[in-house]
Amino acid sequence: METQSIYVNRELSWLKFNERVLEESMCAATPLYERLKFISIFESNYDEFFMVRVGTLYDQALLAVPLLDTKTHMTPAEQLEAIYARTRVLTARRDACYDAVTEALAQEGVVHLRRVTEDADRQALDAIFEREIWPLLSPSIVDSRHPFPHLPNKQLHVAVRLAQPGGDEPLFGLIPVPAALDRLIFLPGDEAHRYCLAEEVIAARAASVFPMYEVREAVVFCVTRNADINTDEQLYNQDADYRDYMKEILRKRKRLAAVRLELLGDSSEEMRAYFREKLRLRETQVFSSTSPLEMRYVYALGDKLPSALTKRLSWTPHHPRYPAGLSKKTSMIRRIQHGDLLLNYPYDSFKPFVNLIREASEDKYVTSIRLTLYRVGRESRLIDSLINAAENGKDVTILLELRARFDEENNINWAQKLEESGVRILYGPDGYKVHSKICLITRREKGRVSYITQIGTGNYNEKTANVYTDYSLMTANPAIAADAAKLFNNLGMGVLGDDYKTLLVAPHCMKTVLLRAIDGEIAKARLGRGGEILVKVNSVTDNDMIEALVRASQAGVRVRMIVRGICCLLPGVTGQTENISIISIVGRYLEHSRVYCFGTGAERKVYIASADFMTRNMQRRVEVAAPLLDPAIARRVYEDVEASLADNVKARIMLPDGSYTLRGAGEASPFDSQEFFRARAEENAGASAGSLLGKLRKKLRKLAKK
Repeated sequence: METQSIYVNRELSWLKFNERVLEESMCAATPLYERLKFISIFESNYDEFFMVRVGTLYDQALLAVPLLDTKTHMTPAEQLEAIYARTRVLTARRDACYDAVTEALAQEGVVHLRRVTEDADRQALDAIFEREIWPLLSPSIVDSRHPFPHLPNKQLHVAVRLAQPGGDEPLFGLIPVPAALDRLIFLPGDEAHRYCLAEEVIAARAASVFPMYEVREAVVFCVTRNADINTDEQLYNQDADYRDYMKEILRKRKRLAAVRLELLGDSSEEMRAYFREKLRLRETQVFSSTSPLEMRYVYALGDKLPSALTKRLSWTPHHPRYPAGLSKKTSMIRRIQHGDLLLNYPYDSFKPFVNLIREASEDKYVTSIRLTLYRVGRESRLIDSLINAAENGKDVTILLELRARFDEENNINWAQKLEESGVRILYGPDGYKVHSKICLITRREKGRVSYITQIGTGNYNEKTANVYTDYSLMTANPAIAADAAKLFNNLGMGVLGDDYKTLLVAPHCMKTVLLRAIDGEIAKARLGRGGEILVKVNSVTDNDMIEALVRASQAGVRVRMIVRGICCLLPGVTGQTENISIISIVGRYLEHSRVYCFGTGAERKVYIASADFMTRNMQRRVEVAAPLLDPAIARRVYEDVEASLADNVKARIMLPDGSYTLRGAGEASPFDSQEFFRARAEENAGASAGSLLGKLRKKLRKLAKK
């Protein structure tokens, strides 16, 4: 296979995804405050990318024998140089987007005052600085008696280049921006909502902080550190508490090497050279920006503006609905016993599942609840119900993944709280993260044992369920329950079984079954019976899956894919992938659900899953995919994916050269799939499932004709 012509480098593909996020900040149809949030999301994505992916390449570049990228054969050093070059372009584009959005917000009376020119404003900020900021500062000088300190990851600082009166030797001062400080500082006045950021106010008053020196330069900066630390259990002392081991891992992460320096505004070569030496960075790792270096303040901005103004500048609020045909007063257990139930977040409410666990915690016939937790919110009614179940004498077992990156500390805290409440906590098998989303409720009523199984594509997180698109299947199917019970028993014993009859479980049997399904479609195509593959995932990087899809395309199988983020496969390449089409949807909600469809008509098999087409998902994680055995539910999910494929507002088509272009409505009427699902849920709350599917089919037929 000519890998050079069909593969895209993983890291460069991710950069293209984040560029699509940034493009949303320039969408005129998106409310202004939401456009500002997209810039914040872009920045947050970048931070994590540098901490994890660039951090990994940074470590690999130090190896004596370089590890080549398996797709493009680039060395780690070559990938880093390409990343730094592209990042410089995207940083400039981000600054331009920020300027455009803040200028438009200023027309609405929301003004980021980056330069203060009026005396009255300076005096007001001087008073705020003296009263609220100065008492919290801890400035320091760096010299022979005061060594250069450790700079925490992404903490904002002000660097000050100083000179002693009558001295030639330059000095450097550092002012950490206190985490306890409210970064949004509003200036008095009734006509406009004008604000500065705390770090800007501090930098402008560096002379007040170091009155005994001459201030030659003051620059806001922050350092991004490598966060890709090894959590391999082979290094773990089995006699120690695993939570203590993970706490030590988190402490080590804080001390890892710097991989990026960001400076706000112009800075002298003396300042840049000083930091390059102290942080052991090259000039390619130093980035200057005119927009804020950390943008979490954006989410607090809306709370500080008048509610009417925030409402006008934001999307119309969406309130997730109870799914059609399901009453809030209905027993969830009885409802599921009468037929499978599918929820589609964020259009459907997360509450039915929470109510299921709450009901199970109080049901006298429920004997046990078992569940996997990967990411969960800091506050959770679901956790409260699980604790209630344990206190009511139920056998509650939670497999809690302490290695969920950047959620480790939160999960450690939950593990301790749950264990103190009588919940049995498991940490999963050595060397494998448990990323599956599965829950098993066992009941024993009148001598008969029955089960309720829930399998999802997303985390048990009530907060993200309002912004991530995910599916959640709840079923009383005994075959699915048998496999779920086997999975939990295997995990409880620290082993990874492969003898599953209905569920697809990674790492031992998911990829094998998926490759077999692709081969089945290839066989159909060669017999002249068509062949169809429809996939919706977040990322595609696994070589085996990619090569199988290429073989399918070459055999004439129609392969359609929705890949939100990284996609290492090029579509439309003559002789190899001309039967593969790929789109990416970036919109109001984060596309997160994973769906695999094989075949057509009555032979079609539809799965929902926790796994992307990535090597880590297929080989280094415990993942679960569930077949949709109810024909109506399978058809609904398939038609939902078809609706997403029909999107001509937020969908971007991947071209054979790896670039993306907005599909655009063209002659067809605009169709935003996320808005369609949202409106459908709101307009049809309480309607029958049949009528909902009927409306969707009618809409799809209309679009197909156009």
